[in-house]
Amino acid sequence: PNSTAKSAGLQRGDQFIDIKNNDHLDEFNKQNAGKETVYNILRNGKKLQIRMIPISSPSPGQGRLGVLTYEKEINTVYKWVAVIDGKESKTYDKVDSVSFSDNSRHIAFVAKDSRGEFVVMDGKEMKNYYEVSYPHFADDNDTLIYSAKGNSQWLIVDGDNEIPVNKSVWFIKKKKDKIWYELHENNQFSVVINNVPEKAYDRIGIVYDIFSSDGNNYAYSANNGKDYFIIFNGKEIYSYTLSDKDDFVSSVQFSPDSQNIAYIIREKGKSKVVVNGNSNNEYEMIYTFPKFSPDSTKVAYGAKLGDDFWWVVDTV
Repeated sequence: PNSTAKSAGLQRGDQFIDIKNNDHLDEFNKQNAGKETVYNILRNGKKLQIRMIPISSPSPGQGRLGVLTYEKEINTVYKWVAVIDGKESKTYDKVDSVSFSDNSRHIAFVAKDSRGEFVVMDGKEMKNYYEVSYPHFADDNDTLIYSAKGNSQWLIVDGDNEIPVNKSVWFIKKKKDKIWYELHENNQFSVVINNVPEKAYDRIGIVYDIFSSDGNNYAYSANNGKDYFIIFNGKEIYSYTLSDKDDFVSSVQFSPDSQNIAYIIREKGKSKVVVNGNSNNEYEMIYTFPKFSPDSTKVAYGAKLGDDFWWVVDTV
């Protein structure tokens, strides 16, 4: 009663259906000062739109909501199922983020219903939260790890353990005894390993996992402006200063024997694959991630040379 939400036209029971930001509202307002924000809500099968009026300096906990601007009928309320080996799961309001264990014995996905969001592993519903991230299997193939939001606290869920963290974290994985994730804070990105943050950059590049298969080394790309770096075990081992806004260094990957790293550099309209700091030919485009052979002696990738597309195999 007498709240800004009521004056904006919201009613008890309204459900937001596509909020893009999940931080606290006061923090969200500060970050988006001066910008109009649009939310969609669902009310009795109808979709309505609500606008947040731009404000220059909101006080903590004080947001200003605008008015409902249009109403549109939704004829069908959809339910979702996960289809696993041809068998349907029970129905949910949402199903996404399907993940397999490396040994293919387990499958997990994120589901949502009136209780909140939760992970379903092999048909068993785990603890429900306000929100959960993409679940990953640890290298034991049996333990799930993901981030989740409780009442007001973000957590890293490691099997049955809950580790409090200060902010939402995404792209979280576990290798042996190391838990790592990507942190976005103060408009910069950093990698956090076992709760210890590394140097922050304007941007970091991660393909799938920063750790080698044996878990002893890790590597990723990062940049501050036009200065790009390959980070290996916390140290900047290779650096490049690129001149064009479309230039980049990315796609760092380890060889199966954990002894070599490969990555892509694009500079001045040319691209090349670099292995351990060394490269061969340049191409108009590299259009696949570099892929090591099982014995780690070769690396293959797709490339465009002139008007032709090639599969290229380089010796490490």
